[in-house]
Amino acid sequence: MDIRKYYEILELNPGVSREDVAQAYKDLVNVWHPDRFSKIPRLRRKAEKKLKEVNGAYEKLQSYLSELEHLKRESDAQIGSHGGSISRGITDIKPKKTSRNLIRTHPLVRCLARFIDYLLLGLFLGSLNVYGILLKFDIPVLLFPIILTFAWVFLEAAFLSIFGTSPGKWLLKTKIINRSLEKPGYFSALRRSLSVWCNGMGTGIFFIVPVTMVVSYQRLIKEGYAQWDREARFYLIHGKVGTPRYFFASLLFVIFSISNTYEIHQQIDLVSVNLQESRNFDEVGEQRGQAFMAESTAAQERRVQATADYADAQYRVGKACYELGRYKESIDALKQVIQIRPDFAEAQYGLGASYANMHFYREATKALVQAIQLKPDYAEAHHILGFVYLNIGEKEAAIKQQEILKGLDRDLANELLAYIDISASANGITPKKNPLGF
Repeated sequence: MDIRKYYEILELNPGVSREDVAQAYKDLVNVWHPDRFSKIPRLRRKAEKKLKEVNGAYEKLQSYLSELEHLKRESDAQIGSHGGSISRGITDIKPKKTSRNLIRTHPLVRCLARFIDYLLLGLFLGSLNVYGILLKFDIPVLLFPIILTFAWVFLEAAFLSIFGTSPGKWLLKTKIINRSLEKPGYFSALRRSLSVWCNGMGTGIFFIVPVTMVVSYQRLIKEGYAQWDREARFYLIHGKVGTPRYFFASLLFVIFSISNTYEIHQQIDLVSVNLQESRNFDEVGEQRGQAFMAESTAAQERRVQATADYADAQYRVGKACYELGRYKESIDALKQVIQIRPDFAEAQYGLGASYANMHFYREATKALVQAIQLKPDYAEAHHILGFVYLNIGEKEAAIKQQEILKGLDRDLANELLAYIDISASANGITPKKNPLGF
């Protein structure tokens, strides 16, 4: 029933009194009475059509206003004792004393309509796989009713502001209007929906919902008005609902409940399967990774072993070249060994001895010092280093090496001492025996 349309036909603004409606009707009847156009058939047909619209609009408005006044009288009778009537400014009709059965609050209709709305929204969210998305974010299933009912707050406000009803209320012939007999605005409807969510539905928390619903039901029966409707000064208009419609609404409620439960369980199972497959995939990936690491480790070990074998072979080449007096080739081979094994003291010593025999004393000193650092009790390295120092004119350094040799090898220490005591130039001197072998 579009109330605004009927007001427009009678050329009135919503909210006028019944007397104004009656007067407007009389005026329009006088204007459009067909008898006034009896001599002009075309205007007579137009007048008959217009008068039919006026009569229909008048009857609908009379019925609507009677229902509204009846509702306000019942509400005033129940709320007047709580500090003023919410219908103040709309009607001056004094509330009459009402009996217990006079209050047409329709609590079961309101409850059934609301749960049909919730279940419809639940099916819609299920079709969008919202439950599966929530489960992937580890949101517990117990929070689903809270999320669902909170989401409906905003959708219900939109329905009420646009249509004056919601799907469930429409099915059960229930409309909501404000004091001005119009559809509520979005924000006033939003405040009402928030109040329903908090005070009527316990914010969707499963163990609070029964308590708030029982309290709201008792208050509705006792006072004739829901808390959220009294706060927003809204009125509910209930049309006559027959048994077939009640049965159909109840059947929808059962079907929607089963469908929602099935949809949630399906999405829970689907997410569980996906998680299990993901875990299995991770386990397989981890096993493959471990196998790859094992293979890589084995390959690395083989490479290390091959490198070590190559270093040993090059060391033997360097030693052989040194013994043959091919010092340059010995140096090339021993450098490769040191690149692979820089902590190989014997290779450092052989490199230093080869440099010394080629009179590259600076390079020899560096290699021999490195060998001694790696192996401090390396007597042969101290011995050759002493001779190198003598050849570069560092007698004090040679004496120091001779002192160290006393505790390591007396024969090598005495040989080095003999050369230190020579008063002649030590340039190009070499030891008598061949300590350069390694």
